[in-house]
Amino acid sequence: MEKIRVNALRPYDVLVGAGVLGNLGKDKRSIVITQPGARAVAEKVRNAIGAKWLYELPDGEKAKTLEEVRKLYEFALSNGIERKDKVYAVGGGCAGDAAGFFAATYMRGMPLVHVPTTILAQVDSGIGGKVGVNFGGAKNIVGAIYQPEAVYMDISVLAGLPEKHLRNGLAEAIKYGLILDAGFFGYLEKNVGKALAKDEKVLEKIVADSVRAKAKVVEKDEFESGERMKLNYGHTIGHGIEAVTGMLHGEAIAIGMAAEILVAKKKGLVSESEVERQNKLLEKTGLPLKAKASLKEVMAKIKSDKKRSQGKARMVLLEGIGKSKVEEVEDAEIEEVLREVLE
Repeated sequence: MEKIRVNALRPYDVLVGAGVLGNLGKDKRSIVITQPGARAVAEKVRNAIGAKWLYELPDGEKAKTLEEVRKLYEFALSNGIERKDKVYAVGGGCAGDAAGFFAATYMRGMPLVHVPTTILAQVDSGIGGKVGVNFGGAKNIVGAIYQPEAVYMDISVLAGLPEKHLRNGLAEAIKYGLILDAGFFGYLEKNVGKALAKDEKVLEKIVADSVRAKAKVVEKDEFESGERMKLNYGHTIGHGIEAVTGMLHGEAIAIGMAAEILVAKKKGLVSESEVERQNKLLEKTGLPLKAKASLKEVMAKIKSDKKRSQGKARMVLLEGIGKSKVEEVEDAEIEEVLREVLE
């Protein structure tokens, strides 16, 4: 087991390893919020802590609406849930986003513990404090940055994860290597096969290294005014593709990375060999590099992105494997590379 400290304004520990849920203590005045896909883990958490309440959101992105959060508020009010009672968000990224948003806003803030059950949530959304819901067709447009009290990342819960969701999460781990750590990227190149075979030691290292990478960025820029924007590599275009196609987040981000590295190449920031190296690892992981979608529809979603500034997209551009910067990019440049990844 590894304990990784995230030194945000409100510091907390992330526990990573097989069986870390055994470290949960009793916490009767708490509500476990989950989704059907994580029900078994949620019941385990509830039994371990003796939680008084269990609430189940719909699966997937359907959980991330103001209407579903409204239902949560009603449940909390009718059951006498108080400000000091604790919220345990158990599930993938959607459960964490919606439950976290509830915790951040109900009675102006409740204690929050994340228990991510997918590799996507463990390497990415389970840390850093971003919580929120979708609105008006825009992803995560309503939300907050609200840090948890603790995060429990139990590698053993990944044993039952379908392979498509394993690949989905590894896309975000690959992102960390590309934007921050060439050594980690090299490790993934050598060990992605073992990760897909659910080797616990390899998965633990991938999750722990991803947590450390994200923690360093969050500590420098908790509220995303500069450095933290690097974590959005592949997301400017990927979120647009995800919204139009409905494909899994990691799949869309992989295509986003395949497109956004072309912007960097056209600007002379990366070489053809670096483009090939990125895309080879994405393909080896079983992730797509192209999508069937309308360019017009994808561009419309990109233009609704909350990170735009004065009508321009703020995009993460690689300056080689393991190094990146944020730069404004014209819509015409985005359209040019979209033509290469959309079918």
